[in-house]
Amino acid sequence: MLKNNSIRFQFLLILIVTTIACSSGSKDDGIDNTAVREDFQSYMGYEENLAALYLTVPYDVTVGNNQQSRLSDIGILFAALLPLLFLWSPALKRRWRILLGFGLIAYLGLVSWYAVLIKPAGQVIPITESRLQDFLEEVSFKDGFFQSLIAHLYNIGQKVGTPIHNVLEQISGPTDYVTYPLMIALFTGLTLLLHVRLRHSDPGIRLLVLVIALYGFLWWLFSGGITWYGLLMIPVFYLLVAKYLLSQRNPLFMFDLTGKILFGGIVAGWGIPALILFLANLNYQTDTGKNLIDFPVALHAMGHLSQDEVVDAYFPGASRALKIINEDKEAVVLRAGTMLSFYIDRNHERVYSDDLLDFFNLMYKHFDGDRDKITRALKASDIRYFIFSLKIGASDRTPEGTLREKFRNFLRFLYQHPDIQLMVTDNLSKVKDPVTGKEVIRPGIFGTPHRQGTFCIMRLNN
Repeated sequence: MLKNNSIRFQFLLILIVTTIACSSGSKDDGIDNTAVREDFQSYMGYEENLAALYLTVPYDVTVGNNQQSRLSDIGILFAALLPLLFLWSPALKRRWRILLGFGLIAYLGLVSWYAVLIKPAGQVIPITESRLQDFLEEVSFKDGFFQSLIAHLYNIGQKVGTPIHNVLEQISGPTDYVTYPLMIALFTGLTLLLHVRLRHSDPGIRLLVLVIALYGFLWWLFSGGITWYGLLMIPVFYLLVAKYLLSQRNPLFMFDLTGKILFGGIVAGWGIPALILFLANLNYQTDTGKNLIDFPVALHAMGHLSQDEVVDAYFPGASRALKIINEDKEAVVLRAGTMLSFYIDRNHERVYSDDLLDFFNLMYKHFDGDRDKITRALKASDIRYFIFSLKIGASDRTPEGTLREKFRNFLRFLYQHPDIQLMVTDNLSKVKDPVTGKEVIRPGIFGTPHRQGTFCIMRLNN
């Protein structure tokens, strides 16, 4: 009876997910909006093949293929331990384990077609057959041992995954009718394997595993590779793996003690340094130690610094500009890519967030870049201030460079605009003094760069 109920539950899960997946879709509204591609796909990837885009997500998330940051890092254990639960499972027959092993090799070969390499200089390059060969010729083991080793592994992987890659190129593209049914089939196969693998397990554990499997599938389908949407899945998965490896005689190892030592060593060797790194809020710079504690915040908490002094510690001179904005109570602020709007009174009413400059870009294209028309439109909307990050363009990862282009158009509009006044910036530029004709260093975002800043506040005069 319990077995039949388990099977019914699994197929109920499959039916629910199938209904959701098949009913999902996207609609082209005819608006030239690139923000979704610039933001959402920076986590998922920019493969033009829809099937490859989804199939490579687990690998991309595990190795940081699309986002190289601690914010999205989940470590190698997530992908490394999952296959072990099936490949060395005594509940599966040998032929199924061999089939799964070949499937894992084929998958690693497939993702080799859509991975990236990081050169010793820090340059990220997409892997293609020609670029991979160029990389192998340019970078030797002496110049970059790990990069060269990974490049050779990708080279072998591409040869293994070529047949699968060619099939995907034939059956899929930017849109298709294949990807979602394929994902549903893979999830169905996984649930059937779980049923076999867990048929002698405790019903509570079996239910928990199935729920996490469904959660993981929904994350794969809808999250776009954003790791924090899977925060429930990741720790529970680790606990289940630990329970399996540490509570029974695992055929992966000859003795229980050996398995416990190896597994515990791997977890401790990665987990403990990773935990310290996350809690310490470190940056990979020469002044790393300065970021262990946010001293301005700590001093403010102890009553030694005012709020304005804390703001100026992170954004030099910004407190005075924010005070002027707060006195202009009816003016609207256009904000792009900075948290300075937090200090603006009634920011939920007065601040229009345009982090990826889509609003400005639509207006810029609508008026064909006409500065006077754009200015009149901004004034008619009561927009009087611009607060923006100077690193917007640098965050662009799209192959087309759409965000960089939007930021360039925004700067073109601001450049030498007679009605726009610089209020404050921490960026320093070399400019020619109009009186003496000599080159001087002044705060500003135009001219020859002298010191890279992070923010800028400007005012649109009436």
